[in-house]
Amino acid sequence: RVPGVVRSATDVFVVLLKFSPPPYVPQFVLGVLLARKVRSWRAASGARGGKGAGVGEGVCSAPFVARFGATIGYSILAAIFGLRALRPPVAQLLLRVGGLAPLHAAILAGLALGEDPLCHLFSFAPLDALGDAAFAQYVLQFIAINIGGKVDVHWAVTLLAASQLATRFVQQPAA
Repeated sequence: RVPGVVRSATDVFVVLLKFSPPPYVPQFVLGVLLARKVRSWRAASGARGGKGAGVGEGVCSAPFVARFGATIGYSILAAIFGLRALRPPVAQLLLRVGGLAPLHAAILAGLALGEDPLCHLFSFAPLDALGDAAFAQYVLQFIAINIGGKVDVHWAVTLLAASQLATRFVQQPAA
């Protein structure tokens, strides 16, 4: 298989499915609806005397699956992609076209509501700094591959350092 060579109509279909906007419309709509629902759960919690926002501040009106959605969703995704016996033959396609969108929605709800244990883990300062540098890391990875060529531990450490520097001296001052 040669990258960039179209051999059949299926190749064209797969490229259109991966890279054109229409297949992502349902995911966008789901995200908008989820954001509205999370906001209503937070407002209901605030009306009941809770603070209604922030990590660990008690969003009591949300269902269990939403409050702990990150742990549940990541566990199911790890099982699907980590255990060959549970992986459906079309797992990559499901991931691409939104077949796993309910799991992604659960993860987002769990992180947005702030009660999920993973939310507390992700708010740990070093992980928070890594998240702040994620965009710079995404942009710089292509440059690093072209310069370094070989992806190894040295490459990863260099990329992490460069992304931290780019975030600190380029991205944050621009904001």
